[in-house]
Amino acid sequence: MAGEASVEPPPYLVRNIWLRDEFPELAADVRVPSFVRDNWFERWPVRMACDRRWIRWMEFFVGGGGARYPFIHQDILGTHAWLAQVAGRKRYWMWSPNARPGRGALDPGDKELVGYGRNGWNRVDGETDLRSAFPDDEPGFATLEPGDVIFIPSMWWHTVETLQPSINLSGNWFNKSNWPQVQRSAAMRLSSHPRAFGSHAYRQAINYLYG
Repeated sequence: MAGEASVEPPPYLVRNIWLRDEFPELAADVRVPSFVRDNWFERWPVRMACDRRWIRWMEFFVGGGGARYPFIHQDILGTHAWLAQVAGRKRYWMWSPNARPGRGALDPGDKELVGYGRNGWNRVDGETDLRSAFPDDEPGFATLEPGDVIFIPSMWWHTVETLQPSINLSGNWFNKSNWPQVQRSAAMRLSSHPRAFGSHAYRQAINYLYG
């Protein structure tokens, strides 16, 4: 009706799409960063039990300017992550694993089960004050331009905001450097994908072979 204020739709965000499933013809053109070394998802017996998509993990994201990833989270099962910017610009917010959650707008007591497990909490949107998540800890920042790649270490809290319409890729992996965190996360069942590491005997076998 005339005189009514228009309501802007929220910025679009297409996230966590498996590139090899949806666009396999493009996956061959992508190489993981050189710092992704000795990926244990590619080793036996892990590759025989985990989700096949984890072996050469590659997800893509497409977002409009102003979009935010909807959770502050740690990546699944204590894995490391890489993120590569293809187009546009993104800003990454990061906090140490030792950062202490606050009791402000983001209440860590109100945990949600999200797609990758109980390691993401409280949705964030364009109005959220992200500094209220860890009020006693300063976040680290990284702004990625096309061609940039960032490494998110195991158990670091993080979220992302899109500064310009953006396309990026990401992947996760683990090896000896973060195997203790992976074992701990699996033992606590902090994942909705327990079959890869859900058995204590299985974890002990991996530890014997590679740990």
